[in-house]
Amino acid sequence: MEYELGHYLVNGKKYPNKIQAILEAQPTLADVSWNYFNETFKQANWLSEPELSLDDLYRIRSQQLRDQYDYIVVMCSGGADSTTIVRSFLNNNIHVDEIIAGAPMSGLKGWNWNSQDRSVENTISETMYALFPLMEEVAEKHPNVKITVNDYFEDIVNFETDKWIYDCQDWVNPAVNSRASLDKFKHLVDLADAGKRIAVIWGIDKPALRYGKNGDVYVGLNDLGVNNAHPPFKQAYPNVDRILFYWSPDFPEILIKQGHVVAKYIHKKENLWLSDLVRSFGNTKYLVDLEAMDVAVRPDIKGDFQRGIVPAIYPTTYGNVFQCRKSRASFMPEQHYWINILHKDTRLCQLLDSDFRLFYKNINPKYLKETGNGFQLFNQFYRIGHYTQFLERSL
Repeated sequence: MEYELGHYLVNGKKYPNKIQAILEAQPTLADVSWNYFNETFKQANWLSEPELSLDDLYRIRSQQLRDQYDYIVVMCSGGADSTTIVRSFLNNNIHVDEIIAGAPMSGLKGWNWNSQDRSVENTISETMYALFPLMEEVAEKHPNVKITVNDYFEDIVNFETDKWIYDCQDWVNPAVNSRASLDKFKHLVDLADAGKRIAVIWGIDKPALRYGKNGDVYVGLNDLGVNNAHPPFKQAYPNVDRILFYWSPDFPEILIKQGHVVAKYIHKKENLWLSDLVRSFGNTKYLVDLEAMDVAVRPDIKGDFQRGIVPAIYPTTYGNVFQCRKSRASFMPEQHYWINILHKDTRLCQLLDSDFRLFYKNINPKYLKETGNGFQLFNQFYRIGHYTQFLERSL
């Protein structure tokens, strides 16, 4: 069995799904490890920054995928990561067959669209102010690109009790796995059945940076990001691949280049606040109110860093896009509170709440983050140099 996006290892056995691995490990409190093409990434030259610009690398990556697949699908949220993918293809005249715009419109009746509120609870408003404007631009400039709106609320309302949770990975919430489901689109199923090579491309993810104790700088990736990309079909097709545009063993140059660019960017005098955020990773303990399934107010260290580096890694494609703060939890996270607000006291919310509480109750704390608001994360970090290499000369 192939594991297209890595695997977890428990007692010598491989699992493609994190929840499956943890459930296997729990009875004996066995350790869980994660492998995402470790050997391939270890062999890459992390210490040497690629000479080509990021825009050039994104163009090369787009063409690489176009040459490999019969049908290109880009999963788009309107955020900086997926927007850059769309522009990297189309601005370089590299054809995209279809863009899937995830938008749970049938579940948003009565939502108060607000372009001024950038709190995480208003994240769904990115649909109106970031995603749809991008789709309108593509439709006008590239009419040969098929645009499909995936109303994933249609999938959520048909959830079977308990089963939906076990289809999740890190992100235990009703939206993440349902927005990835493409089974209802007959034309895609027909292409898969016909044996066409299909790439389902995800904008995963921004680089993570860490400092070593001696001042070394590391860049890496984590399973939380990888696990955003859920399988598109219930049936496993050997000719359908989930593709991570940025974190690919087929083209590690992107992550290496991003790491070096970000390391230099956060050591500019005006951006030292970002290097302070990197020093804060792992040093702050947060609290979670499990009864309310809400997260206590605290500094958004990871989210502020990810937003802060966007101009560095997407220099010509990010624009002034409407985006809200990042969620701090991966269990029933705040960005999907529109479900609780608009569908409070419905059978759906009762099912989601009951299933989650029962699931959470049966997970051993060994496999949770200290905050309790998500599974323990797995990371892979690679040294790119010493911080003094990245300091501005005037410092």
